[in-house]
Amino acid sequence: MNKINELNQNLFQTSLNEIDFNRLQITVRQNKFIAGDIYREQSVFINVPRSSKNLFRILDNGIGINSEILFTILPFFSIVTIRIPFEGRTLTTTVNKWQKVGIVSPYSSTQIDKQIILSLNKINMSDLPQHKEKQPSLFETLEV
Repeated sequence: MNKINELNQNLFQTSLNEIDFNRLQITVRQNKFIAGDIYREQSVFINVPRSSKNLFRILDNGIGINSEILFTILPFFSIVTIRIPFEGRTLTTTVNKWQKVGIVSPYSSTQIDKQIILSLNKINMSDLPQHKEKQPSLFETLEV
């Protein structure tokens, strides 16, 4: 049995569908909601697009991610980055930050999956590792 099938058997709220070697689609079982895709080679989870109507206003205008995705699936695949298309821009943060700073939603039931909410103003790129490319100084000569 492959690792994805084995993981699927141990998931209660979500399920995985392998689209191809690099891409996995995650679905929330309760409402058959496609939550987003994991891209293994890039170590990123791309959530489905969200808008202001998806915000938890009473929880500091936050966006929710299913707790099983956040604490089981993403670590299983060593996913580092979360990206959320949101009203014409892409919000980016780390799995680690969402796990540590996110708030457990008090609103879950048999119809509503358990979510971890992170405020919009805490979803930013400042917590991502910086990849700096060496740029030549004004005094270096460039070979063309």
